[in-house]
Amino acid sequence: MRKFSEKLKSPVVVGFLLANLVFSILIGLRISGTLQPVELLAYDFGLRIRPAQPLDHRVVLIGFTESDIHAFGYPASDELLARILEKLTDSGARAIGVDIYRDIPVPPGSARFAAILKRNPDIVWITKLGRKENRVLPPKLLENTDQVGFNDMVDDPGGKIRRGMLFMDDGKDNYTSFALQLALHYLAPLGVGLRPDPANPDEVMLGKTLVPPFLKNDGGYSGADDAGYQFLMDYAGMPKRFPRYSFGDLLSGRASPSLFKGKIVILGSMANSVNDFFYTPFSEQTNEQHSMFGVEFHGFATSQLLRIALDGAQPVRIFADPVEEFWIWCWVLLGASTGYFVRSLRGFLATAAAALSLLFLAFRFSAAANWWIPTVPPAIGYVIAAAVVAAYMANQLHLKSQFIRKTFGRYMSDEVVEKLLESPDGLELGGKSLEVTVVFSDLRGFSAISEAYSPEAVVGMLNDYLKVMTEVIFKYQGTINEFMGDGILILFGAPTMREDDADRAIACCIEMQQAMKEVNGINREKGLPELEMGLGLNTGRVVAGNVGSDMRVKYSVVGSNVNLASRVESFTVGGQILVTRSTLEAMKSEAVVRNHFSVPFKGIREPVDLYEISGIRGKYRLDLPDQDENPAKIDPALEVLLDLLEGKQSSGKTVPGRITHSGKKSAFLAAQIPLEPLSNLRISTEGCSAQAYAKVMALREGIHEIRFTSVPEEFAAMLEKACRR
Repeated sequence: MRKFSEKLKSPVVVGFLLANLVFSILIGLRISGTLQPVELLAYDFGLRIRPAQPLDHRVVLIGFTESDIHAFGYPASDELLARILEKLTDSGARAIGVDIYRDIPVPPGSARFAAILKRNPDIVWITKLGRKENRVLPPKLLENTDQVGFNDMVDDPGGKIRRGMLFMDDGKDNYTSFALQLALHYLAPLGVGLRPDPANPDEVMLGKTLVPPFLKNDGGYSGADDAGYQFLMDYAGMPKRFPRYSFGDLLSGRASPSLFKGKIVILGSMANSVNDFFYTPFSEQTNEQHSMFGVEFHGFATSQLLRIALDGAQPVRIFADPVEEFWIWCWVLLGASTGYFVRSLRGFLATAAAALSLLFLAFRFSAAANWWIPTVPPAIGYVIAAAVVAAYMANQLHLKSQFIRKTFGRYMSDEVVEKLLESPDGLELGGKSLEVTVVFSDLRGFSAISEAYSPEAVVGMLNDYLKVMTEVIFKYQGTINEFMGDGILILFGAPTMREDDADRAIACCIEMQQAMKEVNGINREKGLPELEMGLGLNTGRVVAGNVGSDMRVKYSVVGSNVNLASRVESFTVGGQILVTRSTLEAMKSEAVVRNHFSVPFKGIREPVDLYEISGIRGKYRLDLPDQDENPAKIDPALEVLLDLLEGKQSSGKTVPGRITHSGKKSAFLAAQIPLEPLSNLRISTEGCSAQAYAKVMALREGIHEIRFTSVPEEFAAMLEKACRR
């Protein structure tokens, strides 16, 4: 048993297990649909990089353009359509498709219009199925004939059309698509048609070629809508376009009748004002705002069916699921092998580049042959497996060093540990004056929360919060000097200084606020309340060094600038970052300042300038989550009594006020006297035993904007009721 356990720990076995773990996660992501958007983009790219293909000469388009609308009016009258259809019939067009709704006659010329429909049995008109109440019928004369085809399309998330249709049903009747009806009318004189596959009657053959139905998990799709009988579009010939003419070209003689003889001619809107256009896999390449008119889509769908029936073209083909999964597994295993055998960074990158180039070549050749092979999952699997196994091997090689770092890291930051490891005198770090950006963080209202929940829940909440924050702080190379209950003391510039200490401190604080979304997500899953954090920063000279005795030593900083940072933090509300002028002046990048306050501090003669930071530019380019809300109006305004606080204690001064607007986190308040920005308030009102706490954020035109720091449920319910009055 012991030997078996040791074998499981061997690098080869662990590498193999890691590869299979990556594979399992990848397949799970694929089944869940997480990878579908990227896989569909890869499919689009595959269509665009195929060798150039000629356009189908059997399809011609006639568009009702903006010029035609100005010349003939909109919608096109029955008289105009009759003239167009007569000319095309006389020209010898083999099939004529009309992608224009005509469920209601548009006189004049309705009798002439009916006559041409009776005269030419190869005119095919559109109908729209969709929901019963939204259906659009074809002209009355063509109902229940083979001269009608539905023009409904299936679009993917993002609005792109990647699939065409042959049939649809509503549970009672079966319907044939517009493109298929046109193709069948064209093929009928050639004796080519549609028939069931002898091996599987549920699938159809067009000519001698099988057209398998699209299934919901084909290719990169996961749980797609596969209602009806669908097929993947190949858009052969794109980005070129079919020959197109306008109604005016045909009626004026600029388009010779010989252009249409023996061809499928499709009529439809080509006017932007009619709004009949769609996105395709080629939309990015063509750089057109509206990539393809509906009549063009029907042209490509019809052309693809003709090529399948007459030219032996194959539909886009998909491997069976087990084959695709084996293909992905092979690439994951190849990635794991790269991570296991290739140790140097240069060799690793060269091998990975070669492998991914090989995958791209396979993808390109398969796309040219109308095969859709998985490309994104193998690429992701290869890279992740290679990186994971390489990281595991590096970990094995440096196990002893990692163990030492981990042991010391429980007590000190990584940076201090590095200093200890680099120098035998590390434990004798003496006092040193350093320019440091000091950061204090604190959770708002956590004391009240801790009293409302069990000790186990409170400790778990704190540990989840501190774990996320620690990862962010270490990312920006900050030194966690101390955990103080629900607060953190962070240093940038001690024990070693860098030129961008202030920039990293600001960027770190912004990302810490962003990371509160992750913390609160964890809390919601555990049924715990959401938390808010305030951050205060100050930059200045401090004394840094080891404090303690031989039995216990701690690296720490002391000085007035440390105290000032702590006091700055005490003025913050949840989600806020306040900094002093010295921090802004120490920055190399540009900070985005939302508000500026001048606040008197006890023990300091002049008011201290504080700046509310909402973002940073330069290389970090980070912004705070948007916390603005639009408080609802309270009419009549809510009469309240404001207790002005000094710190957390009452100053003995009370002021009447009125809350005119209120939201969940903020409110607008009118008071009899101006209130200083960042001053703390305790708010009470008649009929509510609970009291809310808030901080004044701004004074504009006699109205104070306040931010709630603590709102009991009873008080919140009272505010909500007042807003609904």
